[in-house]
Amino acid sequence: MNQKFCASRSSFFWLTSLSMVGLAGMIVPAGAQADPPPQPADPIPLPLTLSLNKPTFPKATSPTDENLLPSATFISSTTSEAELPHLEAYLETQPSDAAGDLAPVTPSSDELAQSGSTEDSQPTRVAQTSDTFGQPGLPGVFREAREDIDSPTFSLFNWLAPTSALRGPERRRVVSTSIKTTGLALVGSFVTPLGANTHAGLVVEAGTSILAFDLGFISATEQPRSGFGANIFGQRSHLGTYVNGDNEIDLPNGDTAWIHRLGGGVEYYRPFADNLETAIGVSYQRVSVRDDFFSDNIFAEDDEGNALTVDSDGIDDLLTLNFAATYDTRNNSDLTTSGSLARFGINQGFNLGEEDNAYTQVMGYYTQYIPVNFFGFDEGPQVLILNVQGGIGLGDVPSYEGFNLGGRTSVRGYSGGEISTAASFFQATAEYRFPVAQFRFREDSVRMRGLLFADYATDFGTADQVIGQPAEARDKPGDGFGFGVGLHTTVGNFYNRFELGIADSGDVDVIFTFGDRF
Repeated sequence: MNQKFCASRSSFFWLTSLSMVGLAGMIVPAGAQADPPPQPADPIPLPLTLSLNKPTFPKATSPTDENLLPSATFISSTTSEAELPHLEAYLETQPSDAAGDLAPVTPSSDELAQSGSTEDSQPTRVAQTSDTFGQPGLPGVFREAREDIDSPTFSLFNWLAPTSALRGPERRRVVSTSIKTTGLALVGSFVTPLGANTHAGLVVEAGTSILAFDLGFISATEQPRSGFGANIFGQRSHLGTYVNGDNEIDLPNGDTAWIHRLGGGVEYYRPFADNLETAIGVSYQRVSVRDDFFSDNIFAEDDEGNALTVDSDGIDDLLTLNFAATYDTRNNSDLTTSGSLARFGINQGFNLGEEDNAYTQVMGYYTQYIPVNFFGFDEGPQVLILNVQGGIGLGDVPSYEGFNLGGRTSVRGYSGGEISTAASFFQATAEYRFPVAQFRFREDSVRMRGLLFADYATDFGTADQVIGQPAEARDKPGDGFGFGVGLHTTVGNFYNRFELGIADSGDVDVIFTFGDRF
Protein backbone atom coordinates (compact mmCIF):
# COMPACT_ATOMS: atom_id res chain seq x y z
CA MET A 1 0.00 0.00 0.00
CA ASN A 2 2.82 2.42 0.92
CA GLN A 3 4.61 1.63 -2.33
CA LYS A 4 1.46 2.32 -4.28
CA PHE A 5 0.91 5.60 -2.45
CA CYS A 6 4.51 6.69 -3.10
CA ALA A 7 4.12 5.82 -6.76
CA SER A 8 0.92 7.86 -6.88
CA ARG A 9 2.60 10.85 -5.20
CA SER A 10 5.56 10.65 -7.59
CA SER A 11 3.23 10.41 -10.56
CA PHE A 12 1.23 13.38 -9.25
CA PHE A 13 4.40 15.50 -8.91
CA TRP A 14 5.60 14.47 -12.39
CA LEU A 15 2.26 15.11 -14.15
CA THR A 16 1.58 18.41 -12.34
CA SER A 17 5.07 19.74 -13.12
CA LEU A 18 4.77 18.85 -16.78
CA SER A 19 1.28 20.37 -16.96
CA MET A 20 2.35 23.67 -15.39
CA VAL A 21 5.42 23.92 -17.64
CA GLY A 22 3.26 23.16 -20.67
CA LEU A 23 0.66 25.76 -19.73
CA ALA A 24 3.32 28.38 -19.07
CA GLY A 25 4.68 27.83 -22.55
CA MET A 26 1.23 28.12 -24.09
CA ILE A 27 0.39 31.61 -22.81
CA VAL A 28 1.37 34.47 -25.07
CA PRO A 29 2.30 37.64 -23.15
CA ALA A 30 0.09 40.67 -23.68
CA GLY A 31 1.17 42.67 -26.66
CA ALA A 32 3.32 39.89 -28.10
CA GLN A 33 2.82 39.08 -31.75
CA ALA A 34 2.92 35.48 -32.91
CA ASP A 35 4.67 34.75 -36.19
CA PRO A 36 1.99 34.49 -38.87
CA PRO A 37 1.71 31.12 -40.60
CA PRO A 38 2.32 30.82 -44.35
CA GLN A 39 -0.68 32.01 -46.31
CA PRO A 40 -2.22 30.08 -49.19
CA ALA A 41 -2.74 31.64 -52.57
CA ASP A 42 -5.73 33.98 -52.87
CA PRO A 43 -8.78 31.85 -53.72
CA ILE A 44 -11.13 32.57 -56.57
CA PRO A 45 -14.18 34.33 -55.07
CA LEU A 46 -17.22 32.15 -55.63
CA PRO A 47 -20.85 32.32 -54.55
CA LEU A 48 -21.54 29.57 -52.02
CA THR A 49 -24.77 28.00 -50.86
CA LEU A 50 -25.41 27.10 -47.23
CA SER A 51 -26.97 23.68 -46.73
CA LEU A 52 -28.27 21.86 -43.67
CA ASN A 53 -29.49 18.70 -45.35
CA LYS A 54 -26.51 16.55 -44.36
CA PRO A 55 -25.77 15.37 -40.84
CA THR A 56 -22.13 15.00 -39.93
CA PHE A 57 -20.08 12.88 -37.59
CA PRO A 58 -17.06 15.16 -37.15
CA LYS A 59 -14.06 15.11 -34.90
CA ALA A 60 -14.81 13.05 -31.80
CA THR A 61 -14.15 9.64 -30.43
CA SER A 62 -17.39 7.83 -31.09
CA PRO A 63 -21.15 8.42 -31.05
CA THR A 64 -21.40 5.29 -28.94
CA ASP A 65 -18.60 6.04 -26.52
CA GLU A 66 -17.80 9.74 -26.30
CA ASN A 67 -19.02 13.14 -27.40
CA LEU A 68 -19.29 14.45 -30.90
CA LEU A 69 -18.06 17.90 -31.81
CA PRO A 70 -19.10 20.19 -34.67
CA SER A 71 -16.94 20.27 -37.76
CA ALA A 72 -16.75 22.10 -41.07
CA THR A 73 -16.35 21.20 -44.72
CA PHE A 74 -13.21 22.46 -46.45
CA ILE A 75 -14.08 24.25 -49.66
CA SER A 76 -12.42 23.45 -52.96
CA SER A 77 -11.36 26.42 -55.08
CA THR A 78 -12.64 24.59 -58.16
CA THR A 79 -16.25 24.16 -57.11
CA SER A 80 -19.06 26.69 -57.29
CA GLU A 81 -21.03 25.38 -54.35
CA ALA A 82 -20.16 24.17 -50.85
CA GLU A 83 -22.19 22.65 -48.08
CA LEU A 84 -21.77 23.57 -44.44
CA PRO A 85 -23.06 21.19 -41.76
CA HIS A 86 -24.41 24.00 -39.57
CA LEU A 87 -24.68 27.77 -39.71
CA GLU A 88 -22.34 28.67 -36.87
CA ALA A 89 -19.34 27.12 -38.63
CA TYR A 90 -16.81 29.48 -40.21
CA LEU A 91 -13.42 28.76 -41.76
CA GLU A 92 -10.41 31.02 -41.33
CA THR A 93 -7.13 31.15 -43.15
CA GLN A 94 -5.32 31.41 -39.81
CA PRO A 95 -6.23 31.00 -36.14
CA SER A 96 -7.59 34.10 -34.45
CA ASP A 97 -9.76 35.19 -31.56
CA ALA A 98 -10.61 38.55 -33.09
CA ALA A 99 -14.29 39.32 -33.50
CA GLY A 100 -13.85 40.31 -37.13
CA ASP A 101 -12.26 36.98 -38.00
CA LEU A 102 -15.25 35.10 -36.63
CA ALA A 103 -17.76 37.14 -38.60
CA PRO A 104 -19.08 36.28 -42.08
CA VAL A 105 -17.18 37.71 -45.06
CA THR A 106 -19.25 40.05 -47.24
CA PRO A 107 -18.38 39.87 -50.97
CA SER A 108 -17.36 43.09 -52.68
CA SER A 109 -19.43 44.70 -55.43
CA ASP A 110 -16.92 43.47 -58.05
CA GLU A 111 -17.29 39.92 -56.77
CA LEU A 112 -21.07 40.23 -56.89
CA ALA A 113 -20.95 41.48 -60.46
CA GLN A 114 -18.59 38.67 -61.46
CA SER A 115 -20.91 36.04 -59.98
CA GLY A 116 -24.07 37.61 -61.41
CA SER A 117 -25.60 38.07 -57.96
CA THR A 118 -26.88 41.08 -56.07
CA GLU A 119 -26.40 42.16 -52.49
CA ASP A 120 -29.96 41.06 -51.70
CA SER A 121 -29.58 37.59 -53.22
CA GLN A 122 -25.94 36.82 -52.45
CA PRO A 123 -25.48 34.28 -49.64
CA THR A 124 -22.72 34.75 -47.11
CA ARG A 125 -19.40 33.30 -48.19
CA VAL A 126 -16.64 32.12 -45.92
CA ALA A 127 -12.88 32.38 -46.16
CA GLN A 128 -11.49 29.65 -48.38
CA THR A 129 -8.30 27.64 -48.42
CA SER A 130 -6.47 25.63 -51.02
CA ASP A 131 -8.14 22.47 -52.27
CA THR A 132 -5.10 20.52 -51.08
CA PHE A 133 -6.66 19.08 -47.95
CA GLY A 134 -4.74 19.16 -44.70
CA GLN A 135 -1.32 19.95 -46.15
CA PRO A 136 1.17 21.56 -43.73
CA GLY A 137 1.69 25.22 -44.48
CA LEU A 138 -1.87 25.70 -45.71
CA PRO A 139 -3.72 26.50 -42.50
CA GLY A 140 -7.45 26.05 -42.43
CA VAL A 141 -8.32 26.02 -38.77
CA PHE A 142 -11.99 25.69 -37.94
CA ARG A 143 -13.06 28.19 -35.32
CA GLU A 144 -16.48 27.55 -33.81
CA ALA A 145 -18.39 30.68 -32.82
CA ARG A 146 -20.53 29.40 -29.96
CA GLU A 147 -22.83 32.40 -30.18
CA ASP A 148 -23.59 32.48 -33.92
CA ILE A 149 -26.70 30.32 -34.32
CA ASP A 150 -28.95 31.86 -36.97
CA SER A 151 -31.89 29.43 -37.05
CA PRO A 152 -33.17 26.24 -35.42
CA THR A 153 -31.05 23.30 -36.56
CA PHE A 154 -31.35 19.54 -36.14
CA SER A 155 -28.53 17.15 -36.93
CA LEU A 156 -26.94 13.83 -36.07
CA PHE A 157 -23.95 15.26 -34.25
CA ASN A 158 -23.20 16.79 -30.88
CA TRP A 159 -23.24 20.62 -30.93
CA LEU A 160 -21.51 20.96 -27.54
CA ALA A 161 -18.24 22.94 -27.48
CA PRO A 162 -15.00 21.08 -26.71
CA THR A 163 -13.77 23.30 -23.86
CA SER A 164 -16.29 22.98 -21.05
CA ALA A 165 -16.22 22.82 -17.26
CA LEU A 166 -19.73 21.37 -17.21
CA ARG A 167 -20.29 17.71 -16.39
CA GLY A 168 -22.51 15.23 -18.19
CA PRO A 169 -22.36 12.09 -20.34
CA GLU A 170 -22.41 14.10 -23.59
CA ARG A 171 -19.67 16.57 -22.57
CA ARG A 172 -16.10 16.02 -23.74
CA ARG A 173 -13.83 15.33 -20.80
CA VAL A 174 -10.18 16.34 -20.51
CA VAL A 175 -9.08 12.71 -20.83
CA SER A 176 -10.72 10.08 -23.02
CA THR A 177 -11.47 7.45 -20.36
CA SER A 178 -15.17 6.73 -20.68
CA ILE A 179 -17.93 7.28 -18.10
CA LYS A 180 -20.48 5.19 -20.02
CA THR A 181 -20.88 1.94 -21.93
CA THR A 182 -23.46 2.36 -24.64
CA GLY A 183 -23.62 -0.61 -26.98
CA LEU A 184 -25.19 0.31 -30.32
CA ALA A 185 -26.38 3.92 -30.02
CA LEU A 186 -27.28 7.03 -32.01
CA VAL A 187 -26.78 10.71 -31.16
CA GLY A 188 -29.05 13.57 -32.26
CA SER A 189 -29.07 17.26 -31.40
CA PHE A 190 -31.30 20.30 -31.78
CA VAL A 191 -30.05 23.87 -31.29
CA THR A 192 -32.00 27.12 -31.57
CA PRO A 193 -31.27 30.84 -31.06
CA LEU A 194 -32.96 32.59 -28.13
CA GLY A 195 -31.73 36.12 -28.83
CA ALA A 196 -28.56 38.06 -29.54
CA ASN A 197 -25.55 35.85 -28.72
CA THR A 198 -27.80 33.42 -26.84
CA HIS A 199 -28.90 29.93 -27.77
CA ALA A 200 -30.04 26.62 -26.33
CA GLY A 201 -29.55 23.08 -27.51
CA LEU A 202 -30.51 19.51 -26.68
CA VAL A 203 -28.38 16.41 -27.24
CA VAL A 204 -29.94 12.95 -26.90
CA GLU A 205 -28.12 9.60 -27.04
CA ALA A 206 -30.16 6.40 -27.15
CA GLY A 207 -29.09 2.82 -27.67
CA THR A 208 -29.13 -0.73 -26.42
CA SER A 209 -27.32 0.16 -23.18
CA ILE A 210 -27.84 3.90 -22.75
CA LEU A 211 -30.39 6.68 -22.56
CA ALA A 212 -28.82 10.10 -21.95
CA PHE A 213 -29.48 13.78 -22.62
CA ASP A 214 -27.86 17.19 -22.17
CA LEU A 215 -29.96 20.37 -22.32
CA GLY A 216 -27.51 23.28 -22.62
CA PHE A 217 -27.72 27.06 -22.65
CA ILE A 218 -25.11 29.64 -23.76
CA SER A 219 -25.25 33.42 -23.23
CA ALA A 220 -22.20 35.17 -24.65
CA THR A 221 -20.52 38.40 -23.64
CA GLU A 222 -19.51 41.03 -26.18
CA GLN A 223 -16.15 39.34 -26.76
CA PRO A 224 -16.44 36.33 -29.10
CA ARG A 225 -15.96 32.89 -27.53
CA SER A 226 -16.49 34.27 -24.02
CA GLY A 227 -19.65 33.88 -22.00
CA PHE A 228 -21.72 31.89 -19.55
CA GLY A 229 -23.20 28.44 -19.95
CA ALA A 230 -25.50 26.11 -18.04
CA ASN A 231 -26.82 22.60 -18.50
CA ILE A 232 -29.13 19.91 -17.16
CA PHE A 233 -28.16 16.31 -17.88
CA GLY A 234 -29.30 12.77 -17.29
CA GLN A 235 -27.73 9.35 -17.87
CA ARG A 236 -28.91 5.77 -17.53
CA SER A 237 -26.36 3.32 -18.87
CA HIS A 238 -24.05 0.42 -18.24
CA LEU A 239 -20.58 1.32 -16.96
CA GLY A 240 -17.28 -0.49 -17.56
CA THR A 241 -16.52 -0.15 -13.86
CA TYR A 242 -18.99 -2.89 -12.93
CA VAL A 243 -18.45 -5.37 -15.79
CA ASN A 244 -15.63 -7.40 -17.38
CA GLY A 245 -12.69 -8.89 -15.49
CA ASP A 246 -11.90 -12.52 -14.67
CA ASN A 247 -14.29 -12.49 -11.69
CA GLU A 248 -17.81 -11.61 -12.80
CA ILE A 249 -19.77 -9.79 -10.10
CA ASP A 250 -23.38 -8.66 -10.56
CA LEU A 251 -25.96 -7.03 -8.31
CA PRO A 252 -27.46 -9.09 -5.45
CA ASN A 253 -30.46 -9.97 -7.65
CA GLY A 254 -28.18 -11.24 -10.45
CA ASP A 255 -28.71 -8.30 -12.82
CA THR A 256 -26.06 -6.07 -14.39
CA ALA A 257 -25.53 -2.70 -12.72
CA TRP A 258 -26.87 0.47 -14.36
CA ILE A 259 -25.54 3.90 -13.41
CA HIS A 260 -28.21 6.62 -13.04
CA ARG A 261 -27.18 10.29 -13.03
CA LEU A 262 -29.29 13.46 -12.93
CA GLY A 263 -27.73 16.88 -12.47
CA GLY A 264 -26.73 20.24 -13.85
CA GLY A 265 -24.23 23.06 -13.60
CA VAL A 266 -23.07 26.52 -14.64
CA GLU A 267 -19.79 27.72 -16.16
CA TYR A 268 -17.89 30.75 -17.41
CA TYR A 269 -15.57 30.33 -20.42
CA ARG A 270 -13.08 32.66 -22.12
CA PRO A 271 -9.78 32.64 -24.03
CA PHE A 272 -6.62 33.78 -22.24
CA ALA A 273 -4.27 33.74 -25.26
CA ASP A 274 -4.20 32.78 -28.92
CA ASN A 275 -5.50 29.21 -29.22
CA LEU A 276 -5.87 28.88 -25.42
CA GLU A 277 -9.44 28.52 -24.16
CA THR A 278 -10.44 28.02 -20.53
CA ALA A 279 -13.61 27.33 -18.57
CA ILE A 280 -14.47 27.19 -14.88
CA GLY A 281 -17.71 25.90 -13.41
CA VAL A 282 -19.62 24.09 -10.70
CA SER A 283 -21.86 21.04 -11.14
CA TYR A 284 -24.21 18.96 -9.02
CA GLN A 285 -25.42 15.44 -9.72
CA ARG A 286 -27.44 12.78 -7.91
CA VAL A 287 -26.01 9.32 -8.59
CA SER A 288 -27.41 5.86 -7.89
CA VAL A 289 -26.86 2.29 -9.09
CA ARG A 290 -29.93 0.35 -10.25
CA ASP A 291 -30.76 -2.80 -12.18
CA ASP A 292 -32.40 -1.43 -15.35
CA PHE A 293 -33.27 1.64 -17.45
CA PHE A 294 -36.32 2.71 -15.42
CA SER A 295 -35.96 0.61 -12.28
CA ASP A 296 -36.80 1.89 -8.78
CA ASN A 297 -34.51 -0.71 -7.18
CA ILE A 298 -31.44 0.98 -5.66
CA PHE A 299 -28.29 -0.89 -4.66
CA ALA A 300 -25.51 0.34 -2.36
CA GLU A 301 -23.46 -2.88 -2.69
CA ASP A 302 -22.83 -5.59 -5.28
CA ASP A 303 -23.35 -9.32 -4.85
CA GLU A 304 -20.10 -9.69 -2.84
CA GLY A 305 -20.72 -6.74 -0.53
CA ASN A 306 -18.44 -4.23 -2.30
CA ALA A 307 -19.64 -0.63 -2.05
CA LEU A 308 -21.12 0.88 -5.22
CA THR A 309 -21.81 4.33 -3.77
CA VAL A 310 -20.38 6.54 -1.02
CA ASP A 311 -23.55 6.66 1.09
CA SER A 312 -25.02 3.48 2.53
CA ASP A 313 -28.51 4.25 1.19
CA GLY A 314 -27.26 3.88 -2.41
CA ILE A 315 -27.84 7.53 -3.40
CA ASP A 316 -24.96 10.03 -3.62
CA ASP A 317 -25.28 13.81 -3.94
CA LEU A 318 -22.06 14.95 -5.60
CA LEU A 319 -20.88 18.57 -5.94
CA THR A 320 -17.82 19.26 -8.14
CA LEU A 321 -15.79 22.39 -8.89
CA ASN A 322 -14.27 22.05 -12.35
CA PHE A 323 -11.57 23.77 -14.42
CA ALA A 324 -10.69 22.94 -18.04
CA ALA A 325 -8.23 24.44 -20.54
CA THR A 326 -7.54 23.61 -24.20
CA TYR A 327 -4.56 24.71 -26.31
CA ASP A 328 -5.00 23.98 -30.02
CA THR A 329 -2.44 24.52 -32.82
CA ARG A 330 -3.77 21.93 -35.30
CA ASN A 331 -3.70 22.90 -38.96
CA ASN A 332 -7.38 21.91 -39.15
CA SER A 333 -9.75 20.29 -36.71
CA ASP A 334 -11.09 17.58 -39.01
CA LEU A 335 -8.40 15.48 -40.74
CA THR A 336 -5.42 16.94 -38.92
CA THR A 337 -1.92 16.44 -40.36
CA SER A 338 0.22 18.80 -38.25
CA GLY A 339 0.13 20.75 -35.01
CA SER A 340 -0.87 19.70 -31.52
CA LEU A 341 -3.77 19.63 -29.08
CA ALA A 342 -3.35 19.87 -25.30
CA ARG A 343 -5.94 19.76 -22.53
CA PHE A 344 -5.63 20.23 -18.77
CA GLY A 345 -8.26 19.95 -16.06
CA ILE A 346 -8.94 19.79 -12.34
CA ASN A 347 -12.03 18.34 -10.62
CA GLN A 348 -12.67 18.89 -6.91
CA GLY A 349 -15.52 16.71 -5.68
CA PHE A 350 -17.52 16.70 -2.44
CA ASN A 351 -20.14 14.23 -1.27
CA LEU A 352 -23.09 16.13 0.25
CA GLY A 353 -24.75 13.10 1.82
CA GLU A 354 -24.39 11.33 5.14
CA GLU A 355 -20.78 10.26 4.53
CA ASP A 356 -18.11 12.97 4.46
CA ASN A 357 -15.91 12.43 1.42
CA ALA A 358 -13.80 14.67 -0.82
CA TYR A 359 -11.48 13.87 -3.70
CA THR A 360 -9.35 15.70 -6.28
CA GLN A 361 -8.56 14.74 -9.88
CA VAL A 362 -5.78 16.41 -11.89
CA MET A 363 -5.75 15.46 -15.59
CA GLY A 364 -3.60 16.15 -18.63
CA TYR A 365 -3.86 15.26 -22.34
CA TYR A 366 -1.47 15.93 -25.24
CA THR A 367 -1.59 14.91 -28.91
CA GLN A 368 1.15 15.71 -31.45
CA TYR A 369 0.58 15.36 -35.21
CA ILE A 370 3.83 14.83 -37.17
CA PRO A 371 3.85 14.97 -41.00
CA VAL A 372 5.94 12.05 -42.31
CA ASN A 373 6.73 10.30 -45.58
CA PHE A 374 6.90 6.59 -44.78
CA PHE A 375 4.60 4.71 -47.16
CA GLY A 376 1.13 4.87 -48.63
CA PHE A 377 -0.96 3.53 -51.50
CA ASP A 378 -2.12 6.83 -52.94
CA GLU A 379 -1.19 10.49 -53.02
CA GLY A 380 -2.00 12.44 -49.90
CA PRO A 381 -0.68 13.39 -46.47
CA GLN A 382 0.82 10.84 -44.09
CA VAL A 383 0.86 11.56 -40.38
CA LEU A 384 2.27 10.01 -37.22
CA ILE A 385 0.06 10.73 -34.18
CA LEU A 386 1.50 10.52 -30.67
CA ASN A 387 -0.86 10.84 -27.71
CA VAL A 388 -0.20 10.73 -23.96
CA GLN A 389 -2.68 11.36 -21.18
CA GLY A 390 -2.85 10.81 -17.48
CA GLY A 391 -4.70 11.57 -14.29
CA ILE A 392 -4.00 11.71 -10.57
CA GLY A 393 -6.69 11.05 -7.97
CA LEU A 394 -6.28 12.22 -4.37
CA GLY A 395 -8.66 11.09 -1.66
CA ASP A 396 -11.29 8.35 -1.93
CA VAL A 397 -12.61 8.43 -5.50
CA PRO A 398 -16.20 7.14 -6.02
CA SER A 399 -16.28 4.06 -8.24
CA TYR A 400 -18.41 5.79 -10.89
CA GLU A 401 -15.85 8.67 -11.08
CA GLY A 402 -12.73 6.50 -11.46
CA PHE A 403 -10.66 6.33 -14.66
CA ASN A 404 -11.84 3.37 -16.77
CA LEU A 405 -9.00 1.85 -18.81
CA GLY A 406 -9.55 -0.27 -21.92
CA GLY A 407 -11.88 0.14 -24.88
CA ARG A 408 -12.10 2.04 -28.13
CA THR A 409 -11.07 5.36 -26.56
CA SER A 410 -8.35 3.75 -24.42
CA VAL A 411 -6.54 0.48 -25.24
CA ARG A 412 -8.09 -1.12 -28.30
CA GLY A 413 -8.38 -4.90 -28.12
CA TYR A 414 -9.84 -4.63 -24.60
CA SER A 415 -13.45 -3.87 -23.73
CA GLY A 416 -14.37 -0.67 -21.90
CA GLY A 417 -13.03 -0.73 -18.33
CA GLU A 418 -11.58 -4.24 -18.78
CA ILE A 419 -8.04 -3.20 -17.74
CA SER A 420 -8.93 -1.25 -14.59
CA THR A 421 -11.00 1.38 -12.82
CA ALA A 422 -8.30 3.50 -11.21
CA ALA A 423 -7.70 6.54 -9.04
CA SER A 424 -4.64 7.44 -11.19
CA PHE A 425 -3.51 6.32 -14.63
CA PHE A 426 -1.21 6.83 -17.61
CA GLN A 427 -2.07 6.07 -21.23
CA ALA A 428 -0.08 6.35 -24.47
CA THR A 429 -0.88 5.81 -28.16
CA ALA A 430 1.16 5.82 -31.36
CA GLU A 431 -0.79 5.76 -34.63
CA TYR A 432 0.40 6.02 -38.23
CA ARG A 433 -2.13 7.07 -40.89
CA PHE A 434 -1.53 6.82 -44.63
CA PRO A 435 -3.59 7.34 -47.81
CA VAL A 436 -5.17 4.30 -49.46
CA ALA A 437 -7.51 5.72 -52.12
CA GLN A 438 -9.55 8.78 -52.99
CA PHE A 439 -12.36 9.22 -55.51
CA ARG A 440 -15.71 10.91 -55.97
CA PHE A 441 -19.09 9.29 -55.37
CA ARG A 442 -21.85 11.39 -56.89
CA GLU A 443 -21.31 14.84 -55.37
CA ASP A 444 -19.11 13.70 -52.48
CA SER A 445 -15.38 13.20 -52.14
CA VAL A 446 -14.41 9.82 -50.69
CA ARG A 447 -11.07 9.46 -48.90
CA MET A 448 -9.80 6.16 -47.51
CA ARG A 449 -6.87 6.01 -45.08
CA GLY A 450 -5.18 3.03 -43.51
CA LEU A 451 -3.68 3.03 -40.04
CA LEU A 452 -1.38 1.07 -37.75
CA PHE A 453 -1.65 1.67 -34.01
CA ALA A 454 -0.38 0.64 -30.59
CA ASP A 455 -1.97 1.56 -27.22
CA TYR A 456 -0.85 1.10 -23.61
CA ALA A 457 -2.38 2.00 -20.23
CA THR A 458 -1.57 1.42 -16.56
CA ASP A 459 -3.29 2.25 -13.28
CA PHE A 460 -0.02 2.57 -11.27
CA GLY A 461 -1.51 0.13 -8.75
CA THR A 462 -4.18 2.63 -7.63
CA ALA A 463 -7.25 0.43 -8.14
CA ASP A 464 -7.48 -0.05 -4.36
CA GLN A 465 -7.90 3.72 -3.87
CA VAL A 466 -11.32 3.65 -5.56
CA ILE A 467 -14.30 3.18 -3.22
CA GLY A 468 -15.46 -0.44 -3.40
CA GLN A 469 -12.30 -1.47 -5.30
CA PRO A 470 -14.32 -2.67 -8.33
CA ALA A 471 -11.25 -3.50 -10.45
CA GLU A 472 -9.55 -5.59 -7.75
CA ALA A 473 -12.80 -7.35 -6.86
CA ARG A 474 -13.21 -8.37 -10.51
CA ASP A 475 -9.51 -9.31 -10.85
CA LYS A 476 -8.71 -6.85 -13.64
CA PRO A 477 -5.03 -6.78 -14.73
CA GLY A 478 -4.20 -3.11 -13.97
CA ASP A 479 -2.24 -2.55 -17.17
CA GLY A 480 -2.55 -3.63 -20.77
CA PHE A 481 -1.19 -3.28 -24.30
CA GLY A 482 -3.02 -3.43 -27.61
CA PHE A 483 -2.14 -3.05 -31.28
CA GLY A 484 -3.89 -3.35 -34.60
CA VAL A 485 -4.84 -2.02 -38.00
CA GLY A 486 -7.74 -0.04 -39.36
CA LEU A 487 -9.38 1.74 -42.26
CA HIS A 488 -10.85 5.23 -41.94
CA THR A 489 -13.25 6.50 -44.60
CA THR A 490 -14.64 9.99 -45.10
CA VAL A 491 -17.63 10.40 -47.40
CA GLY A 492 -18.61 14.03 -47.61
CA ASN A 493 -19.11 15.02 -43.97
CA PHE A 494 -19.20 11.48 -42.56
CA TYR A 495 -16.15 10.05 -40.80
CA ASN A 496 -16.20 6.27 -40.36
CA ARG A 497 -13.73 4.13 -38.40
CA PHE A 498 -13.21 0.40 -38.89
CA GLU A 499 -10.46 -0.94 -36.62
CA LEU A 500 -9.22 -4.34 -35.49
CA GLY A 501 -7.53 -4.34 -32.07
CA ILE A 502 -5.57 -7.21 -30.54
CA ALA A 503 -4.89 -7.19 -26.79
CA ASP A 504 -1.81 -8.68 -25.15
CA SER A 505 -4.22 -11.07 -23.43
CA GLY A 506 -5.08 -12.51 -26.84
CA ASP A 507 -8.55 -10.97 -27.07
CA VAL A 508 -9.62 -9.37 -30.35
CA ASP A 509 -12.01 -6.42 -30.61
CA VAL A 510 -13.61 -5.12 -33.80
CA ILE A 511 -14.50 -1.41 -33.76
CA PHE A 512 -16.98 0.09 -36.23
CA THR A 513 -18.02 3.61 -35.34
CA PHE A 514 -18.19 7.24 -36.46
CA GLY A 515 -15.95 10.16 -35.55
CA ASP A 516 -12.23 10.40 -34.93
CA ARG A 517 -10.55 9.05 -31.80
CA PHE A 518 -8.41 12.11 -31.02
